[in-house]
Amino acid sequence: MGLGLKERDLLELLQTSSEVQRVIRNIVSTMPDFQKNKISPLEEKIKDLQYQLNSKNTQLQKIQRDYSDMQQKNQMLQNDISEKQRSLQKLSDDNRKLHEQISDLQNDLNESSKKINILKNVFGEPVRYLNLYKSLSESTKTSLYNVVNDHDTVSFIVSCTTEDNLKAIWDYTREIIDLPKYSEDADILKQIFDYFFRIFNDSLPEAVYIRDVIEEGTDFDDEYYDRASGSATYGSVQSVLLLGYQSRNTGKIIRKSLVKV
Repeated sequence: MGLGLKERDLLELLQTSSEVQRVIRNIVSTMPDFQKNKISPLEEKIKDLQYQLNSKNTQLQKIQRDYSDMQQKNQMLQNDISEKQRSLQKLSDDNRKLHEQISDLQNDLNESSKKINILKNVFGEPVRYLNLYKSLSESTKTSLYNVVNDHDTVSFIVSCTTEDNLKAIWDYTREIIDLPKYSEDADILKQIFDYFFRIFNDSLPEAVYIRDVIEEGTDFDDEYYDRASGSATYGSVQSVLLLGYQSRNTGKIIRKSLVKV
């Protein structure tokens, strides 16, 4: 196939005209720049967008990791809160139980205090008289060894509130009352006898004994009274050294009063 006219003409121009050749060369040489100028900005834009996308993906991944960590921490916190709530509830229950125990113990203490006060009232006097008895001379305590048991308060009460032992205590007091050496013991024994005489009567449905009632100046009558040493043969009662006692129902004299005439 032969070249057309225009193509032949163009070829002749290319072959004969240096100016045409220069123009053609310039056009050809600028074509890559043209393509480059058109394509490169797009590539750069794409690269930039890809970079931003990668950056955003990285940020997203970090946010996802942070979110996951926060979820784990939140779950741990929720678990910790639940545990603390259970502990708080247990402490609250324990506290309530302790308050109940304290209340029960306080009630027990109050009840015990009442019982102690009752015991003090019941045993206060016996303890005092037991201590009085223990203050007696060894000679007097030895003489009453088979009569009075001073081992403890209960034994002391029991031994001093039997009818025979009351008589024995009175008799021994009568025996030493005129002896200056035993005057202090005699005073103590009179107190002990008076106390247990009352306890003896109080322990019965009705009192069986009564103490003598003597006024100073009463005429001496040996049917009712015993004369203390140093007394006149006749006359009136000047003082009572030791009160006697008699049966409440029959008036029978159990022990005569010892008087100074």
